[in-house]
Amino acid sequence: GTYHIVGEVLNVGSQAAKSVEITASLYSANGTFVGSGYTFTDMSILNSGDKSPFDLLISQTAIVPQIYNYSLYVSFSSASALPAGLKILSNSSNVDSIGYLHVIGQVQNIATGNATYVEVIGTFYDQVGNVVGEGYTFTSPTTLQPNQIGPYDLVFYASTRTALVKSYSLTAESNEYSLQGTTPTPTPTPTPTPT
Repeated sequence: GTYHIVGEVLNVGSQAAKSVEITASLYSANGTFVGSGYTFTDMSILNSGDKSPFDLLISQTAIVPQIYNYSLYVSFSSASALPAGLKILSNSSNVDSIGYLHVIGQVQNIATGNATYVEVIGTFYDQVGNVVGEGYTFTSPTTLQPNQIGPYDLVFYASTRTALVKSYSLTAESNEYSLQGTTPTPTPTPTPTPT
């Protein structure tokens, strides 16, 4: 019964952005405004050229049945860019016995200082590249010292949508650092059969 608007925001500006907020205006079939909602990108800071997913939820039972279409507006504040300091060393995916898609792998802190609250963010796509979901998790441990490697297990909990997922992309950030290089290209996912 919850209405989801999932997608991605790309920072096309020349400076970093923080508090990136997505606001939806919701309309009925005859064009009447019926409500609004908002959310923030999964990434806290988007350096120039960075892309982050979002999942905007509308749960008001009186509004959801009326939604026919929507428009989106993005706002943000300027921020200092995060230096590159994290590297995703590996990733692979599998579907568990109850239909949850797992993306597992390792992240390394390649910077000279500690990386705190190291977060791995995933965007999940269908066969034509539409966003069908997103998710995030933290490494274990959440703080990585210089050169330390931490595993992660990113779970896509929308099991009813697992069959739609044909590829994914990953990025990472901590309070101090961003992912080294550009966001990885989407990776093929396995056929969603229980393992």
